[in-house]
Amino acid sequence: MIDSINSDPKVRLVMHVGDIHSGSMPCTGAFLNPLPATSVPDWNERIFNVFEQFKDPVVYTPGDNEWTDCHKTNQGTSGFPLFELLAVRNLFFAQPGYTLGGRKKRVLTQAQEFDPAHPTDAQFVENVMWEESQVVFVTLNVPGSNNDTH
Repeated sequence: MIDSINSDPKVRLVMHVGDIHSGSMPCTGAFLNPLPATSVPDWNERIFNVFEQFKDPVVYTPGDNEWTDCHKTNQGTSGFPLFELLAVRNLFFAQPGYTLGGRKKRVLTQAQEFDPAHPTDAQFVENVMWEESQVVFVTLNVPGSNNDTH
């Protein structure tokens, strides 16, 4: 599939809108020692490496399965949601203001463009916006599970 997308001259951007694993797959167990027996510690890195195979920019925003649902029994309670979110941010958003993929694209990120009256908003590095073909696109990490209480 990646080769097909990479060879299509009409593709200029790839977008993934979250849930890089299923709602029943265990989380990574990020920053936990020892790792929970149910965790899949290298899953995010494997997906990151897939995203990097695209020649065009890849815009990714986290879904609820990546972090906020990691306390659920069907995900093996393999992680602590905020640890999981930190791991996602550290890996997928290590270069704030740039997409993933082979040809990086500059995007505006909330980590750099935030209201000075609300400095804690800078932690939301995954919230980005950009313009493409005279259309403004925005990605927001707004999981619905448990009203973001974890």
